Amino acid sequence: PAEAECLRLYTPPFILAPVKDKQTELGETFGEASQKYNVLFVGYCLSHDQRWLLATCTDLYGELLETCIISIDVPNRARRKKGSARRLGLQKLWDWCLGLVQMTSLPWRVVIGRLGRIGHGELRDWSILLSRRNLQSLSRRLKEMCRMCGISAADTPSILSACLVAMEPQGSFVIMPDSVSTGSVFGRSTTLNMQTSQLNTPQDTSCTHILVFPTSAFVQVASSNYTTENIDIAFNPINDGPDAIGIFDLLESENDLVDPDIINILPASPTTSPVHSPGSHYHHGGDSSKGQSTDRMESHDEAPNILQQPLALGYFVSTAKAGPLPDWFWSACPQAQNQCPLFLKASLHLHVPSVQSDELLHSKHSHPLDSNQTSDVLRFVLEQYNALSWLTCDPATQDRRSCLPIHFVVLNQMYNFITNML
Repeated sequence: PAEAECLRLYTPPFILAPVKDKQTELGETFGEASQKYNVLFVGYCLSHDQRWLLATCTDLYGELLETCIISIDVPNRARRKKGSARRLGLQKLWDWCLGLVQMTSLPWRVVIGRLGRIGHGELRDWSILLSRRNLQSLSRRLKEMCRMCGISAADTPSILSACLVAMEPQGSFVIMPDSVSTGSVFGRSTTLNMQTSQLNTPQDTSCTHILVFPTSAFVQVASSNYTTENIDIAFNPINDGPDAIGIFDLLESENDLVDPDIINILPASPTTSPVHSPGSHYHHGGDSSKGQSTDRMESHDEAPNILQQPLALGYFVSTAKAGPLPDWFWSACPQAQNQCPLFLKASLHLHVPSVQSDELLHSKHSHPLDSNQTSDVLRFVLEQYNALSWLTCDPATQDRRSCLPIHFVVLNQMYNFITNML
């Protein structure tokens, strides 16, 4: 007989316990079926040499942890005059996320997290990939592929909503130690040991505070008034800096200010194209390649719909350290790296709520990621980031190693590994 194939499964030592609100518990008491869904948290950044796109993901409770490394480096002899390595890399990253969704039988809400500042060209490509038309077409194809798996919408994989969030340091905010009094809100201790750390709470755990407010919850700009050139003017590329935070904009083929030798990156093989048919190892399922190819052709003909940016702002204040982050992450404010508490800024750039209109969304229970209030969406994301950070708990100190969620911590480990090995 053939040897049994070993299947490697991620088995974390502990996961987050599900939390039910009072409305859900009351509905289950009266016999209402609970909603089955999950949230896919994705984090990505570029490697130090800008040759690889690194990505990690986890779910709502930390039961899933997957990693992916995508090559966006093409030799000089294979470069073309037209094409974008950024668009190719983001398309492969999105295909990888869809492959994870296809392996389940649950509806998903997707949260794309960018480690560092996001560039305007990168934002434009994400607005095409995460357009409502694209997501609806994808969900219809998933239902057709998994028609025999379930009899209801809750038993088939689909995308219920999607959003794009960027996390970067905030160096202009500082808490002065003289203003901290005994019994501070940053801990439960009655005294502060100022010799150990300015705001450290001895014999206590770290604490994170979240502040979220909308910036353009109701003020929207019609997409028909914007062209590609107008979008490039509205977002000043100088503000993105020359570092790797906005490095995707250096790969923008439409930017005439960049050397053509840098921006014209595209595989020359006729069987590989960033629009029609990327590598099959990024797809899962039988006939998914054909459907995804059609979605790409339709999506890139669609005008990007980018509202006033950002949609919401959030501040992440934590007495826990962030851990070994890349140098370019702190390039805008190096002094913030060793501050305590640590200030991080999160920006909500894209939000596509309630993609589906079937019976699943006619439930009485609404989800924060389906809300039309951008502050509710970003608040939920940051609260889950804080919850997922406790999966990095160190048994020796009984505290977390980082204030960042576990998939961002693994992303930094991948970044440091590639930096040291290559």
